[in-house]
Amino acid sequence: MKSSLSIEQTKEMMIFVSKHIIKKKDELNKADKVLGDGDHGKAMTRGFEAVITKLENEQFADLKNLLRYIGNVLLDSVGGAAGIIFGTLFRSGSKGITNTLILDSSEFSNFLGHAVEAIKLRGNVKIGDKTMLDALGPASKIAAESIDLPIAASMKKASEVAYKGMESTKSIPARIGRAKILGDRSIGHPDPGAISTYYILKYMSDYVNKAELND
Repeated sequence: MKSSLSIEQTKEMMIFVSKHIIKKKDELNKADKVLGDGDHGKAMTRGFEAVITKLENEQFADLKNLLRYIGNVLLDSVGGAAGIIFGTLFRSGSKGITNTLILDSSEFSNFLGHAVEAIKLRGNVKIGDKTMLDALGPASKIAAESIDLPIAASMKKASEVAYKGMESTKSIPARIGRAKILGDRSIGHPDPGAISTYYILKYMSDYVNKAELND
């Protein structure tokens, strides 16, 4: 089982993640049609298409710079609140990186932990507000409990609890953003940002657990 990722493998992982997020465009648009403008999938596709284009033409000697760069690309290309939040995920997450050469379970935990705290502050949100934090928060918690495991195991655990967190947003009335006006009518529908967050973590895990076959 893969214990860590090099800078180049982390870059390849994010290209893999990006390609699969793009495939979820229609699903994300449909989810957002109920709670928002119906264009979340379009926005995320625009952002992750830009990530692919930019990463394929860049080399990085530093893991922190790679992750911050991804955040900047998302901030610039996604637009709106989603651009700010998902840009923050990577920009602020990168600030937690202490080993600039490898991504292991400890660094993954640092990344998620810094991202969670930054998103709480920037969005003035907490777990239970029906946002992407309902997926990211539990993932960060389990990652912090898994720092002694190989990165493949840590990411798998994080993606599994992120799925549960995303599913939990179905039972929560919206308290933040445009969907707040729907109140209890938003119950039964998952938060689009939480769906995207789950997919990001899922495809990270998928990449790393398939990549171990090449060890």
